[in-house]
Amino acid sequence: MEPIMQFFSYIHLPKHLQAVSKPFAELASVLMLLPRNPERTVALRKLLEAKDAAVRASIYKEPAKPSDIVVEPPPPAPGDDPPPPIDPPPELPPG
Repeated sequence: MEPIMQFFSYIHLPKHLQAVSKPFAELASVLMLLPRNPERTVALRKLLEAKDAAVRASIYKEPAKPSDIVVEPPPPAPGDDPPPPIDPPPELPPG
């Protein structure tokens, strides 16, 4: 058996990912029926890339929008004094 075939195993995956991965494993088994040559190896490698991408696509989460991100200032380090208050600007004379 070709060593690359180990990467088409899907039994260890959760059920929802098995459903994505299994068709690729089945097609890999069909490709193994072809004569062994560099093109079969390329076909298996590209199928493996496609399987990996399909599994990642099924677990993809949209990144947070910048407007959803709340940035809070870090807490002061132990022993750090809080920053001094900012004085209000002086009153201007009437005029």
